[in-house]
Amino acid sequence: MPSYTGPVHLLACRDSPPAGCNPVVVAPLPSKVLEIAPPWVRTDLLGSNNEPRAMPLADFIEETMRVLGTDAEEVLVERAKPLRNNAGPGEAAFVTQFNDMMAGPK
Repeated sequence: MPSYTGPVHLLACRDSPPAGCNPVVVAPLPSKVLEIAPPWVRTDLLGSNNEPRAMPLADFIEETMRVLGTDAEEVLVERAKPLRNNAGPGEAAFVTQFNDMMAGPK
């Protein structure tokens, strides 16, 4: 996992950005970069707020925070694991099944 030891830049704000915000450099701190790989999550971002096949946002946040509290090298919620773990010989069949599921009933 990549690690970084160097200045950490924070944005200190008195009011909503950008007014009243000043960059602050904090002394070098050891940091670790973690990737958070979400599944399809119910949000307004892609118009999926009412999509029953998408993971509820509150559930995603709760599970992600729980994984962040561990020493995990990857931050994956359970719903994202089938997509993450399926590279290889069975990938084509999995992608076809996934696409059929996303298309809905025929």
